[in-house]
Amino acid sequence: MARLDRDDPEFVVTSVEVLEVRSCCELAPEDKERFNEHVGCVVWDDWEGGNDPEE
Repeated sequence: MARLDRDDPEFVVTSVEVLEVRSCCELAPEDKERFNEHVGCVVWDDWEGGNDPEE
């Protein structure tokens, strides 16, 4: 399987299941909602969220 450049229209990112960000910036409330809806486990500085109860 050939690798696609990220600018290629057929480039696809698979689902993000875990996202951890440290020492960054404040997360907007609408981004928290989006992460809670679409990502299994999120840690963003002091905030934790996500939709996977197993994490």
